[in-house]
Amino acid sequence: MDQTYTLTLTARQLRLIDAACETCARAALGQVGDVLRFCRDRHGTPIYTWERMRAIEDLVKPAMGLAPNESFRVGHGDEADTLWDLHQVLRHRLAWDAAYATGRIKPGEPRNWADMLSHNFDEPLRYGPEPLATVSQVSAPSGGGSGGVCGEPAA
Repeated sequence: MDQTYTLTLTARQLRLIDAACETCARAALGQVGDVLRFCRDRHGTPIYTWERMRAIEDLVKPAMGLAPNESFRVGHGDEADTLWDLHQVLRHRLAWDAAYATGRIKPGEPRNWADMLSHNFDEPLRYGPEPLATVSQVSAPSGGGSGGVCGEPAA
């Protein structure tokens, strides 16, 4: 069995890692322009524009063997699939924690389908070769929360 690790993060750090995993997975699948969402100029101003995103994709997609509006799908490569798996697990945790914190549901209650239709609340599916990661909340914010894994209520 491979070694496993524990990493303790703030909520902001978890959101940034989630965004980075999603962006890197998408880039590996040909959606490279999304990387610009993280880029800033020397004054801290975001540089993302649709035109810049298209210009980057126009340079990179032909090298990947892709047409302008084409991208690969999940299942194209182990690294992209593993990054997508990580993104799914992290967004799932963040979605459930936000639902608890805002009072959309209480810990222990089942998913409120009328108010929680987003795929963010769906159980993550494994596409990559690695087992799905687990993420759990170490300390609940004062407004509530859950100590469960991947958004499920703690037993």
